[in-house]
Amino acid sequence: MSTGASARCGPPDQLAGAKGRSAHTLEAVERLLAPGGQELSAAEVAEMTGMSRATAQRYLSHLHEIGRVQIRLRYGGGGRP
Repeated sequence: MSTGASARCGPPDQLAGAKGRSAHTLEAVERLLAPGGQELSAAEVAEMTGMSRATAQRYLSHLHEIGRVQIRLRYGGGGRP
């Protein structure tokens, strides 16, 4: 199972960083998702930004919590059962 995320319009003022979260990195992840509303997995975001998959997942989860992206689970792909 992997997670796909795509950009969606949301309030711009909610990018306030929490401890351990960079506004610069958050914006980079959001910009990556913005063109064409394409869906990317946390692993794909990690590869394209040079961060770990776990870090990408945290940023995607935060963007989802503040309504900036939609997250949907992808089942049936490769990977660990």
